[in-house]
Amino acid sequence: MMTALALALLLDTDPPEAVKKSIANLVGSNFSVSTSAPKRDTVPAVAYNSVDNEWLVIWEHWYDDQPLDRDIRARRISSTGSLLGSEVIIVQLSRDETTPRVAHSPTSNRYMIVWVDEGKDVKAKIVDNLGAQVVAPFFVDAFVPGTSTDAEIVWRQTQDDFFVTWSETRTGGGNYDLFGSLFNTDGTIKRDNILLRDVTTANLRRSALSYHPSRDEYMMVYDNGADIFGFRIDGGVVYQLSDIALVSNSTGTQVDAAIALGGSDYLVAWEDNRNGNYDIFARKVTELGVVSGDAIAVRNSSNVEDNAAIAYGSGAFVVAWEEQTANGDWDIYARAVGPTLALGAIDRVSQPTQNPDTETSNEYNPAVALNTSTGEYLLTWQDGRSGVFDVWAQRATYADPSVPATPTNFGHSGNTSTSVTWTWTDTSSNETGFRIETDSHATVTTTAANATSYSEGSLTENAAYSRHVHAVNASGDSPASSTAAAYTSVHDPTISAFSLTVVSSTQINVPVTAPPNSPLGSTGVAV
Repeated sequence: MMTALALALLLDTDPPEAVKKSIANLVGSNFSVSTSAPKRDTVPAVAYNSVDNEWLVIWEHWYDDQPLDRDIRARRISSTGSLLGSEVIIVQLSRDETTPRVAHSPTSNRYMIVWVDEGKDVKAKIVDNLGAQVVAPFFVDAFVPGTSTDAEIVWRQTQDDFFVTWSETRTGGGNYDLFGSLFNTDGTIKRDNILLRDVTTANLRRSALSYHPSRDEYMMVYDNGADIFGFRIDGGVVYQLSDIALVSNSTGTQVDAAIALGGSDYLVAWEDNRNGNYDIFARKVTELGVVSGDAIAVRNSSNVEDNAAIAYGSGAFVVAWEEQTANGDWDIYARAVGPTLALGAIDRVSQPTQNPDTETSNEYNPAVALNTSTGEYLLTWQDGRSGVFDVWAQRATYADPSVPATPTNFGHSGNTSTSVTWTWTDTSSNETGFRIETDSHATVTTTAANATSYSEGSLTENAAYSRHVHAVNASGDSPASSTAAAYTSVHDPTISAFSLTVVSSTQINVPVTAPPNSPLGSTGVAV
């Protein structure tokens, strides 16, 4: 049964105006990645190199005088968004090389790049960390009869190898089926041309992959032209488990899925026209392939949204997509999706300072990769602002948009006559700070993230104070912690607080100044 939260998310329609101003998660400005001419640069992909702390962006490069002669080019991007070195020609074969994908092996510090050759075969090349050739281009699909397309690639860290998948019409009947091959980082084959899925009555297209290192398994998702399915594959590509129907029997068409692993769960996002035009929906799948909860609308508006890309880091998934705005042009947007499927603010990633209702250039084909060292993402896309398509990029940071967990063990220590130190246990990973409040919910202070204590000063001596704490972030506040009460202490007595009066040989009077608020705390003095 659909939960109330999921139903609200499905029915809620984001107004186009909601995306005009949000740039809160963007770091710096858009910058151009491709610089060569003559050019049309399209369909970028990106991978992060954790050894050198940089990204590699690859794309199709068109020659204006030869429209069916696309090459594959690449550019290194520093962690701060600077262009490194020159554009690298990955492949230039006087033929049409399209839709590249890339993965990086930190163990060997090599990239494997795959693409579709002449619209019918899948090829690959292995390059070093600077983009220089290590293994010359070779056929992935064994150059057998049939048409191959939709190549994808992931790196398997447990064995330092690459898994490549694609759709192909090899098995007869004219339908596309799913195939895969496993390669060492030197290009030698470990498992060759495995038939992963064969459905004689449907075309299996637009697949996507994610690898689960602790289980040494892949999760593969694809569409059959109507619905989204997925299945698990062991790391050695020896067995494949039965299909999981991620979106089936829903109104409309669901296609072009993307997937990422976050913790022990996957998030799958796709294009979905159940509401009459294409929107971006998503659903969680456990590591065991169990569909978890209902689908949610990541972006549901009167505009058209499609071509989702997804990555995970810093406790949240980031979903990017292209969106056609009211004036007919296309822009790139993104938002965070938390582990509990809470949704963050929508960022207009491409040309964020321009008004989307008047800006007229088109941006398509987003891709995104996480910098695991800094927690920043690089989003990249093809961009028409110059009059021809170039590849542009934007750095961004995204945190878990879920409301943080309640702090525990709230108490106090180290009290003085004018201060109380409040202490607690931080139980959340996505707070931006902690807000300490009085019993009447007045704010005492808001600390930075990850704090576990606060010393409240300028208090009255020998007085009672009661406080509680909330963890906070942009999505809201956690429930309040338990309440703690504390007294400030009494100052040490000084000689000025005493006087002696000799009344007789058997009596001395000792007047004493009592501590403040003596009915509340310390009630007197001992002489």
